[in-house]
Amino acid sequence: MVAAMAPHSSTSIVARSQARTPATMRWQALDILEVLHTRDAKALIRWLVGHDSTHEGYVAEAWGVAAAVQVPPADPATLAVKCRQKQVHKIPRKILLPADPGGLQELLLNFAKQSNFALHGDSFVALRLRALLPERATVFAPRYAAAYQAAATHFGDDTNVVVRPLLTTPIRDVLENATWSVEDVGGFCAGAVTLREMLGDEPHVYIGPDCAAAGGVSLAWLDGRAGVIDGEGFHTADGPLHALWEWARRNPKGAPVVAAALGNDSPFARFAGE
Repeated sequence: MVAAMAPHSSTSIVARSQARTPATMRWQALDILEVLHTRDAKALIRWLVGHDSTHEGYVAEAWGVAAAVQVPPADPATLAVKCRQKQVHKIPRKILLPADPGGLQELLLNFAKQSNFALHGDSFVALRLRALLPERATVFAPRYAAAYQAAATHFGDDTNVVVRPLLTTPIRDVLENATWSVEDVGGFCAGAVTLREMLGDEPHVYIGPDCAAAGGVSLAWLDGRAGVIDGEGFHTADGPLHALWEWARRNPKGAPVVAAALGNDSPFARFAGE
């Protein structure tokens, strides 16, 4: 049950400065309601469920307001996970037909050996931690922000044992040692980040409840499996390499990767196998 929202500031977030201070951040969730032209807490929750977080503080505060008006009041992180999981459960599940990924594995490895991952290297750690940590620990954070504090809280004395290898192991080594088996989340994340380094800002990668905010044709790790998520549902692959290949085939931005993997003309042809 949701209680009615109380009257709030009449200043729209659109007219506010982009610079936020702790004193003004308390109004973030209420400003969101103004953008929606409603004081309905259910509308705020619907918006938050599909919102791809870009600022942990704003999102945490907004869920805090949504949780506070529940009857009885709820824990914000618990409410956020519950609502996003509910939306994710509605996503149709499909199974991808087997496909030959050509020389994709060798292409990714060869590129990784010659790249310093200056653009997206940090997102590998972020994705791996997102897959390792409980959903409530990262539910407010942007997808590519590494949750170091949450990891320290969750893993305690074992934090270094878990996190240090993620920081010190080169992505090329992860790819070289990848099994590409169904449960190989490390290979999935390394392959996805390598594609992002090759292509700029694609593919987008969603893990678990993040899939509630997925759009376009994206990569996803859901139900403990790799796959592709789009407007039709979550298409489960028979392994991470299959998922990477299907994304490249289905998203126009992956065309040069497909061409190189098949031995055709491409900006990435020099990374293809002989």
